[in-house]
Amino acid sequence: MAGSQGEIASMEDLLLHGLQDMYYAENQILKSMPQMIEKASNPKLKQMIEQHQKETQGQIERLKKVFEMHGQEPRGKECPAMDGIIREGQEVMQEVQDPELRDVAIVGAAQAIEHYEITRYGTMTAWAQEMKRRDVAKLFKEILEQEKATDKKLNQMAESRVNPKASGSRSGSSGSKRASGGGSRKKAAAARKSGGGRRSASTGRKSSSSGRKTQSKRKAASRKRA
Repeated sequence: MAGSQGEIASMEDLLLHGLQDMYYAENQILKSMPQMIEKASNPKLKQMIEQHQKETQGQIERLKKVFEMHGQEPRGKECPAMDGIIREGQEVMQEVQDPELRDVAIVGAAQAIEHYEITRYGTMTAWAQEMKRRDVAKLFKEILEQEKATDKKLNQMAESRVNPKASGSRSGSSGSKRASGGGSRKKAAAARKSGGGRRSASTGRKSSSSGRKTQSKRKAASRKRA
């Protein structure tokens, strides 16, 4: 394990460092969630954060198990990255007054947290697998899958529920393109029909002219025989 001065000399030391980092981060996230729930105006957004709040409590319990597997007491190590992400999200929530716009900001802040967690747990799962610690990797993987699922839900909410105008704008744009494409196809078809009519008329005129020439030749031949 890491020395008293925080020296990282092995993969086990590195894994413990990451474990302490995320134990601290998860506890800070858990503390920030009540404010997010209070500030959210969208009922589905509130419900989703409340659900992930329970998941986060379970994730902290999984991390405690990993500490036990390494014979260590659960202890967090300050994570400046997570502190900064949470602080920035809180500042934006305070600055936005419009409820719907604030919901969009909350979703963005929550996704920033999820993306950090996904990165860290993905890395720590790989480290545990390299160390042949399948028991530890399994626990990290379970947390990782929960974070990915939450991020997917947040992304869907950002596109359709919290920001329906943006989704409607895309649908309207797509509809306009289809309508425009349909109009262009109709015009092209009309042009082809018109062109075909002109070609038929031209062919008819040529046939009529050829017929008159043939009749003139026959009359001339008849006069010569007479």
